[in-house]
Amino acid sequence: MNTFLEGIKEKRGIKVNNLTVLRSTSLGCAVIAIIVLPNLKIDIPVKTVNAWSDAISLISLGLAITLIGFKTERTRKSLSNKTMFTRNEVSEFFKSTEGQNLIDERIRRLGLQDVNMIGEFNAESK
Repeated sequence: MNTFLEGIKEKRGIKVNNLTVLRSTSLGCAVIAIIVLPNLKIDIPVKTVNAWSDAISLISLGLAITLIGFKTERTRKSLSNKTMFTRNEVSEFFKSTEGQNLIDERIRRLGLQDVNMIGEFNAESK
C-alpha cells in the first residue's frame, strides 16, 4: 500500500499531508475492522453479517487486483522508457567515429576468420 501511495505522490503531485491522512484513515479502518468490530455485542442477523462480509471481501479483492494492475502498468512504462533510452544510446554510439571503428574492426576480424576457415577446408579436401 505504501508503494502505491508513493507512486501517486510522485505522479500526481499530491501533497504529503493528503497522503498522511489517507494512510492514517486506512490504518484506522483496519484496526477497527480487526480489533473493535468482532468484539462488539450487536444483535445483527447472520444473513446480514454474511452478506456484508461477502461484499467487503469482493471489494477488497477487486481493489487488490486493481492495485496489482497499476503496479504492472507503471513497471512496464518504466522498462519501456529505459529500453528506449538504451536504444538511443546504442544508436548514437554506432553513429560516432568510435562506434564505426569498432564495427569495421569486427567486420575485418570476421572476414579474416572466414578466409582462414576456407583455407583450412581447401587444405583438408586436397
